[in-house]
Amino acid sequence: MVDVLGDLIDSGAVQLFCVDSVDDRGWYARHSDLGYRAENQLAYLKFVSGELLRFVKKTSVSKAKPILAGCGVGATNAAAALLRDPKLWGGLLALSGAYDARFYSDGAVDGPPQVRLHQRARRGRRPAPGRHARGGRPVRRGRAEG
Repeated sequence: MVDVLGDLIDSGAVQLFCVDSVDDRGWYARHSDLGYRAENQLAYLKFVSGELLRFVKKTSVSKAKPILAGCGVGATNAAAALLRDPKLWGGLLALSGAYDARFYSDGAVDGPPQVRLHQRARRGRRPAPGRHARGGRPVRRGRAEG
């Protein structure tokens, strides 16, 4: 994706600020407790809309709101950041992400993904294995039945 923008970057028309993620401790840490994963993901999103955004505003030659972009899980992270604080951003380019938190949480979502997952993490709760978080309904292949 960066190579395609090479001429625009070289001319100064576009600036890119690229950051790594915490996906090894967040979305992809399937060996870890869901609460731990959600807390790390929430901390990353706070970093993006806080410290990173302040740096971009201070460093960028443009006064326009930054546009978030990402591929794969980067697209998921970019979309989550935009949805958490839409007024901070000028747009979103999200390519090929997974936009259903059940994909990353083994089906343990009982409402809007960013809200319920993080609320559970803050309270240190997690659904019992093989049970859906809402009403204790069984989960098969990531879908609540009943």
